[in-house]
Amino acid sequence: MRNTSQRSKSVRSNQEKRHSNGFFDSESDCRKAIVDLMARKKDSTVYLLGRYKKDYKFAWLDDLIKKYPEGAIQAMTIHKAKGGEADWSIILPPRKWGFPSRLKDDEILRLVCNREEGYENAEERRLMYVAITRAKEQVFFLMPSKKDNDCKRRSNTVTV
Repeated sequence: MRNTSQRSKSVRSNQEKRHSNGFFDSESDCRKAIVDLMARKKDSTVYLLGRYKKDYKFAWLDDLIKKYPEGAIQAMTIHKAKGGEADWSIILPPRKWGFPSRLKDDEILRLVCNREEGYENAEERRLMYVAITRAKEQVFFLMPSKKDNDCKRRSNTVTV
């Protein structure tokens, strides 16, 4: 379902793309690209963004964060990234509940926030918009592993 009241926007970087397709098919490809970026541009910054905290718990990521200057590589939830920006943003696949989240809102929360949205997954759409607009140069998606049954593999297009 499309939100007809939303303004049309085209999000584009004015920077040259280093990896043209915007997808990493494996954690290994993602790690190599981060190392490559940090070698080319010493003051680079990278955000690794997950829907939930569990989404950015990788052993290799902890090692990379320690290897580079403080703040150069940061892993966080998309909510925490609001207002910030980095040269690159990498959106990580959710490990549980999917994106958009299949986790149901608490009934008490519904009583407090009595606001019915006019279209499906409104909050999740806003959250994805925050994620893809954190990058100054380029945004990437790390695709879920084949063994991860909670996420679908990539389609040929990404619609925002």
